[in-house]
Amino acid sequence: DQIEIVHHATGEPVARVSQANAGLINRDIARMEHGVLESFTMQQLLAMCLDRNTGAVYWSHNVGSGYQAGGAGTPTQLDDKSNYASPSPVADGKRVVFLYGNGDLMALAPEDGHKLWSRNLQKDYGDFTMQWTYSASPTLYQNKLYVPVQQRDQIVHGRGKNGNECFLLCIDPDSGQTVWRHVRPSNAKMESL
Repeated sequence: DQIEIVHHATGEPVARVSQANAGLINRDIARMEHGVLESFTMQQLLAMCLDRNTGAVYWSHNVGSGYQAGGAGTPTQLDDKSNYASPSPVADGKRVVFLYGNGDLMALAPEDGHKLWSRNLQKDYGDFTMQWTYSASPTLYQNKLYVPVQQRDQIVHGRGKNGNECFLLCIDPDSGQTVWRHVRPSNAKMESL
């Protein structure tokens, strides 16, 4: 079976990818000559770049760290309802930023996909406390990278810790270093599913 990738603005077909190799495909990046996407196989998290006209793979790299919060799930998915390749990548011409549901965050060079920097948000800030797979997409705005982490304040299925906070990260897209972390105060209990 084949999956058709369409341009998010025009709806026109961009490429066709084998479902067995591609898994869940997100969207392409409109300003780039080549479309980028996150994908997975049963054993790998992939960052891919496809030629918009032919659908040919321009580059593809296994980028997953294998991190499993609380030892749960597999290197590519927490459960059988979703996978870690759900967030959409973002690009600004200088880099393509990929974020995966296990917290893997990285910037790759658009021309060949070589890694500029990488980190894992769950290793940095503790395991997320979420009922389902984390799937927030990063945002690039005025040369800053923003990543929201909305989570419960209680342990979920043995993952995370009581008192976990919801927060917004501002990251330097050149280095991958945190510029600031803003906690979102709330009296809500168990607000993030």
